[in-house]
Amino acid sequence: FENPIVIDSGMKKEVFATFPIEIAVFLESGSPEKPLDIFTLAKQKYTLYGDVKTGTICKYWPTQQSTTIPEDLDPMVEGIMALTINNRTNEWKEVSKVVFDAYGMKIYYDGEKVGMKGAMLIKEGDFSETGFSNKPIVKNMKKAREVYRKKKSAIQSGTKFVMESGI
Repeated sequence: FENPIVIDSGMKKEVFATFPIEIAVFLESGSPEKPLDIFTLAKQKYTLYGDVKTGTICKYWPTQQSTTIPEDLDPMVEGIMALTINNRTNEWKEVSKVVFDAYGMKIYYDGEKVGMKGAMLIKEGDFSETGFSNKPIVKNMKKAREVYRKKKSAIQSGTKFVMESGI
């Protein structure tokens, strides 16, 4: 976040933020599961979350927090995330970044906006768990095709991301 979110101990807070849109192109005669290409109209930038040797490469997206749904966004460039932050610790926490596993995304759209719901659970020891909800940010939005499907792996469990290197 461009401005960190401060949340009291034991409290929940819902904020709205933006995220970059990726557009998948499918061939009608091709596999309905595999896109021909994926592109974005948003400026792309990447960052490393965590340690240099074991960290995670993430798409970097600066965003403002808002208590209302942002207006005047280009739905081909930016989507809206309704993020619920739950501080389960006994102290105030400052949240300056949130990392999600793209394989868990549940994106919805209508003619004017694109959105998804996310959750962040802050736990003791300065780490948190993030994930997505399978509900639209407003009624009557259609669910988008899931392009990033979870691959079967013995070491992966679910589509949550555990943030162990700070929030």
